Amino acid sequence: HVVVMSNHNAEMNVMNCLSAGADDFIVKPLQMIDVLHRLALLSRVKKFSFENILTDKNDPQIKNYFQMIDLLVQATAQNKEHRALRFELIRMVSLALKAVRTSVILTNKEKNAIRVVHSSDDEKLTRIDLDLEKYPEVQYVLRTEKPLFIESLEKDKTMSFVKHEVKSINFDSMMVMPLHFGGRLQGCISIRMPKEHKKLGFYDIKIAEIVTQLLAITWKFGDSHSQQEAA
Repeated sequence: HVVVMSNHNAEMNVMNCLSAGADDFIVKPLQMIDVLHRLALLSRVKKFSFENILTDKNDPQIKNYFQMIDLLVQATAQNKEHRALRFELIRMVSLALKAVRTSVILTNKEKNAIRVVHSSDDEKLTRIDLDLEKYPEVQYVLRTEKPLFIESLEKDKTMSFVKHEVKSINFDSMMVMPLHFGGRLQGCISIRMPKEHKKLGFYDIKIAEIVTQLLAITWKFGDSHSQQEAA
């Protein structure tokens, strides 16, 4: 992993570093606890290679994958109010992936505040403001605009000291996908998996990507209420 540390934090400098291959960018002055948070997170980031994924051995998985896509597209085509439609999509992906919770998290233009506007376990939820400092995985996605895939820190003995020092981090397996609409990054989709969940696979990730894109479409073609919610 490559982490850039600099006090030259203009947005163009940051994006150039990330585009050149850096995994993260830390702005000076800094505190060691912030560095530890970043390194702990990056130690769990998974990079996947999906070459030759379509083989005869995973025919049942392929069938289930396309069936799930069909169900998601059908759900998106329903004549429902946009909030109800988004809840249906995140509920479906939670069931498909056996996730503990799937949340839609939006941010402001400055990317220094976040709020949950949808949660798969509470259809009536409309808004919960969160402390961004407590969610390093969300910070990472907002900074880099890259998807994040991590597995439980508890399974890695070499990183046990990080779990001890940074008690505020919950490293259950998760996927965090950047959410773009209106021409810019608006937030992310957080999918938290149970601790006993198997390792993240190709089909898990592709389903998460598709749901994120479908959710973005509901905002792109949403009603006035949807536009106000994203503002």
